[in-house]
Amino acid sequence: MKFSNKLLIWFSVFAISIATLSGWIGWMYFSTKGETLRLSGDVHTTYFNLLKLKNITNDFLLLETHNTTFYIKEKSPYLVESNRQNILLHNDIEELIIKYRHSEFICNSLHQINNMLTQRDSIFKSLYALVVERGYKDFGLVGKMREYAHLLEDDNIIDKTGLLSLRRREKDYIIRHEQQYVTKYVHIFNRLRANLYNNKTIEHLDAYSKTFHKVVQLDIMMGLHDNSGLKGELNKMDHLLEERMTKVLGIAKLHSDKKIADLRKTMVFVIAFTMLLCFFIANLLSSGITKPLTRLTHLIDKIILTDFKAMPKLNKISGSREISILYREFGQMIELLKGHEKERSKLIVRLTDNEKKYREMADKLPQGLFETDRRGVLVYVNKMWEKNFGYSKAEAEFQLNIFELTNKNSNHKNAARQNEVIALRKDKSWFPGLLYMDKVEEDGQHKGWRGVLIDISERYEYNKLLKEERRKANESDRLKTAFLANISHEIRTPLNAILGFSTLLKNKNFTENEKQEYYKVIEKSSHDLLSSFDDIISVSRMETDNYKLKMQALNLNAFSNEIVELVSDKAIGKGKDKVSIDYRESNENPVSEVIIDKERVKEVIMRLCENAIKFTHSGMIEIGHTLLKTKIIFFVKDSGIGIPEDKHKIIFDPFRQVDETNTKTTGGTGLGLAICKSLVNQMNGTIWVESMPGKGSAFYFSIDYSVPDSQGDNAVVVPRQSTVRQS
Repeated sequence: MKFSNKLLIWFSVFAISIATLSGWIGWMYFSTKGETLRLSGDVHTTYFNLLKLKNITNDFLLLETHNTTFYIKEKSPYLVESNRQNILLHNDIEELIIKYRHSEFICNSLHQINNMLTQRDSIFKSLYALVVERGYKDFGLVGKMREYAHLLEDDNIIDKTGLLSLRRREKDYIIRHEQQYVTKYVHIFNRLRANLYNNKTIEHLDAYSKTFHKVVQLDIMMGLHDNSGLKGELNKMDHLLEERMTKVLGIAKLHSDKKIADLRKTMVFVIAFTMLLCFFIANLLSSGITKPLTRLTHLIDKIILTDFKAMPKLNKISGSREISILYREFGQMIELLKGHEKERSKLIVRLTDNEKKYREMADKLPQGLFETDRRGVLVYVNKMWEKNFGYSKAEAEFQLNIFELTNKNSNHKNAARQNEVIALRKDKSWFPGLLYMDKVEEDGQHKGWRGVLIDISERYEYNKLLKEERRKANESDRLKTAFLANISHEIRTPLNAILGFSTLLKNKNFTENEKQEYYKVIEKSSHDLLSSFDDIISVSRMETDNYKLKMQALNLNAFSNEIVELVSDKAIGKGKDKVSIDYRESNENPVSEVIIDKERVKEVIMRLCENAIKFTHSGMIEIGHTLLKTKIIFFVKDSGIGIPEDKHKIIFDPFRQVDETNTKTTGGTGLGLAICKSLVNQMNGTIWVESMPGKGSAFYFSIDYSVPDSQGDNAVVVPRQSTVRQS
């Protein structure tokens, strides 16, 4: 056999072997790399599904526990989604265990996660059962408790005031879930039960109390409001699952990186070995073969130097058959490498797109995410972090240190959490936040920190608002209690006088003058009692918005005469003989009649005058109005004791008086000015006071008015009488 034939056979076999080996190595490299990346993506997907399961569970506990539709149907889309997500997670983990069967640590970790998911599902089912058992509104134990309460309310034997206090403590606990209301509830319950002798009433009361305590016990077991009990165990299990899954993510990434690196080394080694072998053979060939082979080696060197990015096209050459075959085979190998390089480029683009996608997802999160080097210098921040701190990405990354921007919030009285901090914005302002941060380690070495910072400024503002609303509610309860005590005094005093003098009048030994005096006392007491009832009815109408305006034409001159007469009679009836009554007017608009709600205006003025008479012992009470173009301002001024400036606003609130400790001396229910304010508001008006202690008071209120269509020559003119009258 000729050398050329041997060389041809040898070279052909060699070229085919090299091409096959290169193709197989390339295929193994790219297929293994793709499979490794898909495995890493599956781990990431499982991690995000785990977070999704946590969010679904929290949404169920936050929303459905107060949703009556859930208790009616005993079904919830959150439960359906939670079960579906749980099954999906178990299936994903089982698949990952099979795929990572060669990694003992990952398999063990995934088995632990699977078991923890089963434990978590058991905790959630227990929590769900307690939620259903507890119920809401008319369902579960809460519904039974309301049924027993309604039975007690319909019972005429039990003390209604005590029952009202008992139910108030129950509602306070249902709203706030604080132990102090349970203690108050028990105290009121014991007092109520001690005074009961009817077995049926006692049975209802005991059933009501037993149900209430069962609700309290279930709340403690669930721990929805303070993250204790089963809710605390659920949160702890979620935290452990996240930690374990984060470790699996890190190990999986290291595993894939190492595998890809080993494949790359193997492929480079094989290709390099092939090229060196080809170069050695070329030196042994004859001079006729050396030149084309030298040129071929130059091409190979160029390909290697450009890391397969420059793939030259081989031109046909003239020469020996062997060289032609070599060129042809090498050209096929080049085309094969071109194809593999294209696939590699696609994978790199896909990896880049995935990284971009995950960063975009991080930018959409409502928490500030960040990553630092081992010294704490920021290397990555998302958009919410930029928004919270006021720095741009360029200003933050590789410029700022997270430890210099945050401090422990140990001095704040509300900083109960270990990871609560205060953070410094770009404008030097501080805001409270929750900082969660973990170490980033590679091969056992600390590489940096990765974490999340949540702005909790709104929570602080909400707590502040909640405290203020609680203070207002407590103040309202205190004022209503004081009002009940005061109104009982206001009703009982005239009622005692009526009963007492009515009994005396049965005695026929009194003279006619004495009887007349007694009749006057009875009449005065009746009017006082009627006034108290009128106040109560007025405030009830005020709270239900039951006023209806009755607009009618009002002659101002006749009205002023009427007011002076009424107020003078009131002053005389109160024994204020030294107080003079005056009515003054100032008109920018020269009209004698206006259209307003006469009865409401009259009621407001009379109530203001009654207050003026009560606190003015001598001097003058001045009543009047000022007629502007579109508004009319009425006023009542007195020379009484006056009102401190800090009381100007609260005196218009229901049940409030200037001196609440001396109501028995001054009298009154504390409703008069509140009723005045309500009436003025109904007329789209405004009421205010100007007063100083010892210098009298001046009450003003302004309302809109209109003029009748015609006030011509036929209009009735009421002459103005003298408006100054000595009582």
